[in-house]
Amino acid sequence: MQPKHQLSLALIQHQVNNSVISQRASDGYINATALCQAAGKQFKDYMGNKSTQEFLTELSAETGLQAQLVEKSLVEKKQALVETFPGAPSTGGGSWVHPQVAIHLGQWASGKFAVQVSKWVHEWMSGKGAPNRMPYHIRRHMLNLNQVPAGYFSVLQEMTFLLIAPLDQSGYELPERMVPDISMGRFLCKHLRDSLGIDTDSLPTYLHRYPDGRRVSAKLYPNNVLAEFRKLIQERWLPENAARYFSQRDPAALPHLDALILALPMKSAANDPRLGPPSVRRQTK
Repeated sequence: MQPKHQLSLALIQHQVNNSVISQRASDGYINATALCQAAGKQFKDYMGNKSTQEFLTELSAETGLQAQLVEKSLVEKKQALVETFPGAPSTGGGSWVHPQVAIHLGQWASGKFAVQVSKWVHEWMSGKGAPNRMPYHIRRHMLNLNQVPAGYFSVLQEMTFLLIAPLDQSGYELPERMVPDISMGRFLCKHLRDSLGIDTDSLPTYLHRYPDGRRVSAKLYPNNVLAEFRKLIQERWLPENAARYFSQRDPAALPHLDALILALPMKSAANDPRLGPPSVRRQTK
């Protein structure tokens, strides 16, 4: 569920003109109401500009996010370029805007804010603004937690547990440019088609969100093939495909990958869908 207020989220605080302007560490959204107050402006005046509406329309088409969402409820799982919450900025209320909208707003507010907001967004993107900021792909995982319906799993969710988190724990952070869940997804689809006769083209999809606002269509897989997927990744993709994947993109990952593979669990009833629990296995005399 999405909170109505923002105080429960990790915030980056910026001080300008004796005012505090908050930025969400998770997605870079900036409190536009506080920004306008610090600049002696009204956010409604910015939103009333024809050029602003044209900008939001184009950015909405580019990112797939709707332009504005007012008083987002607890049950909604949407995100917009402009999100408005009840209350004052000091309590997490007001309007929060996408990083690209924040830059555009700063340019409208003043030359000083044009420079400041561009700096904030750049620092957020480079990870300088927030201490202990989550790795990019972990943030991507968190952004999509509410996107996968009950009864299904996504390759990204499983990749976090099987690959990203173990690599990060060993000291290797997966770069933003690398998206191994695409490779894993193709590997799984081929297996489902060739070995299980599943029509993967008919699988449902969801809108997968990236931290920069992009949305792409990604497949959903029924939970009844989850054990098969984990087995496939641990026994085949990691030992056979992962080294080739990383050697072509970032060889620095290979020592960490070796450690991950060596630490894989032994085959047992707990991780092999073809093996039943000990109580139901046929006993040999």
